[in-house]
Amino acid sequence: MMTALVVLVGIPYVILRYGQRNFDSQITLLGGAAAVLGLGIYTIGYVRLAFIFPAIAIGKYAGVRAAWRQTAGNIERLAAMLVLAFLPYWIIRQAFEWWMGYHPPGAVEAFRGFIDMLLITIAIAALAAPALAYKMTLEHPQDEFAAQSRDAAD
Repeated sequence: MMTALVVLVGIPYVILRYGQRNFDSQITLLGGAAAVLGLGIYTIGYVRLAFIFPAIAIGKYAGVRAAWRQTAGNIERLAAMLVLAFLPYWIIRQAFEWWMGYHPPGAVEAFRGFIDMLLITIAIAALAAPALAYKMTLEHPQDEFAAQSRDAAD
């Protein structure tokens, strides 16, 4: 993913900076447009392929092509799930930084570092939730859930 980011966004950004340093507005515009387009392509690819890593973690990796097909038509839901998984961490972090402000090194900074590491741990746990959801859907396909609910109703 980092290589894709460097290729899709990094190289156009270098072109943008080259145009800025040489006061060439056409090269700057071309680099800026290519960087924005590359970032859009990267974002779509990241959202569609983000669940490859949880699949690798639980040992159910089927390949990039299979992951791309599985996420077809669900990009809005996947993006919302990623944003909602990260949103609590971001809100707490912003509130915490506003509350703490700047303090010189010492006990307060050590406490702030501890809380920051705790927040990062919570964010990692929140981002691991898709792996658990992915594993649960692989173990219990929807047809089995429907069959179980019909059996329970009878």
